[in-house]
Amino acid sequence: MSDVNTSTKPGTTAPSKKNPYKEAILNNCNALRDANENGTACYLGGTERDGKLVIKAEKPITNAINGNEIKGTNQLILQNAFKAAGLKDREVLTFEQAQKNGILIRKNSPNVNITLSTSFNKETNSWNPNLIREFPKSSCFVLDKDGKPMSPAGTFALAKENSERFSKVNKNRAFAHNEKTTSEQRDKLLENNAYEHKRAIDYLTVTGGNVDEYRQKFLFLPPIEELEGITEESYNARKKIIEKEKEMLAQLEAKYPTPQTLEQQKYRAYSDEKRLAEYKKEHTTETPVIDATNTHDPVDYVGKYMAACKLEAEFVTDKESQREVQSRISQNLQKSFDENNYNSAFTFGAECEERAKAVISDFRKQSREQQRGVAVERSVTQERPEQNIEMTL
Repeated sequence: MSDVNTSTKPGTTAPSKKNPYKEAILNNCNALRDANENGTACYLGGTERDGKLVIKAEKPITNAINGNEIKGTNQLILQNAFKAAGLKDREVLTFEQAQKNGILIRKNSPNVNITLSTSFNKETNSWNPNLIREFPKSSCFVLDKDGKPMSPAGTFALAKENSERFSKVNKNRAFAHNEKTTSEQRDKLLENNAYEHKRAIDYLTVTGGNVDEYRQKFLFLPPIEELEGITEESYNARKKIIEKEKEMLAQLEAKYPTPQTLEQQKYRAYSDEKRLAEYKKEHTTETPVIDATNTHDPVDYVGKYMAACKLEAEFVTDKESQREVQSRISQNLQKSFDENNYNSAFTFGAECEERAKAVISDFRKQSREQQRGVAVERSVTQERPEQNIEMTL
């Protein structure tokens, strides 16, 4: 699975050994066409039911550290590669992320190279390429106190929580720094950050974590000389925000002593949003369905498949639609090979993502309308006896 697929066919360009980025793009395009032509692509196949094909779409593959979803064609590349290798993973991480969080990767673990355009270069008027090697979460482990391999589940959970917290804290700080933000709004944003810091420090204290390291990461601003591209005015504003957070945190620490057990800390850190999400998950019995029958356009078809993944829904289609989509995708990929233009494969993925957003929006809108309809029907049913009594009188 390393480098996805290096096989070539007539009309398929062989990978270049000089440029790893281009080599990965070529390998991925070859792999996409192979999976599509032999019917093993993630959006093909399925179980026959009532004359239709049903695929139980699994949730999209995400980054195990920051929770970000892999997008577009790269999502299809990873799903195809994992399916071919028999892997059930829905989370990946890079070697650098593993190293940074004290996670080890087993030798000779399967991996996939994906490509990104990360930033725009004004000098060359083009996007800077970035090659990322993704490892499945199942290939990772950590060492216990005796030096024996163990599951890194706790390490992943803490790393993801810190990543989410860092994103939330920085977002609140950005809003607080905005000149349109009122002083009341600014205080509320920074108070929310102080609560985030309090919960994290409580957890680290109870579990024996490194509190000083946390404070260094979240509540310390290096000297201006060590920062690039920042004005003195912006630096002072950022410093003022962090000092305000530290002041609010000190007040919280004086008001709420550190809990003595992890159970107490978990209860205090457990948000209403998480409780609500878990409640909905436990009490939702019906599996959503995304219908792609008589869908012959590749963008529409694969976009609906991506929507089904995001909703963890059943993807329903038919054999004729699959054959037509399979044929048209193969033709489009062959055209990319013939014209030596591989960007079209990734443009296709971006268009599918946009289509998926529209499908999800329509699905949720219909769901809300159905829920309102059921509520109105129940209300009318309950009112009918009283109406009948009045008419009889």
